Amino acid sequence: MKEYIDEKKIKERVKSLGESITNKYKDKNELTILCVLKGSFIFLADLVREIELDLSIEFIDISSYNGINRGELILNKDISFNVENKNILIVEDIVDSGNTINFIFEHVNEKKPKSVKIATLFFKPEAYNFNMKIAWIGFNISNEFIVGYGLDHNEIHRNKKSIYILEDE
Repeated sequence: MKEYIDEKKIKERVKSLGESITNKYKDKNELTILCVLKGSFIFLADLVREIELDLSIEFIDISSYNGINRGELILNKDISFNVENKNILIVEDIVDSGNTINFIFEHVNEKKPKSVKIATLFFKPEAYNFNMKIAWIGFNISNEFIVGYGLDHNEIHRNKKSIYILEDE
């Protein structure tokens, strides 16, 4: 593994994202953050401590079915609250092709929220296949396979404080 983005840069960027989100929603009176499990939980924990607003937190879990219908997305844990007329911020660890975030965005929008925005710590513009705007991006990154800070490879490396490129072993 090769270090790609160190812990200090991540902390600085998360702080900056939190300040920007605070400024965007400070006059809205409420914000509900929807965390995409599992990879986003570390980013979420650090981000919400940088957002100086009253907010609520919910979780959603999506997985990709790897059988006959390869790439089909499965909703493992749905939203457990009424989002109608609420400001929703979807927090995702990484957006690459955009399939997962697009699925979640459309799923949430069907429930008639007041607004839906997306914050991601890592964005791969070269891999992104949608026109949907990502409101907050921590880092634009190349099309490398990264781990650490919540991102995993076969459920390991999530606990690393920095981001690493997983190289062929």
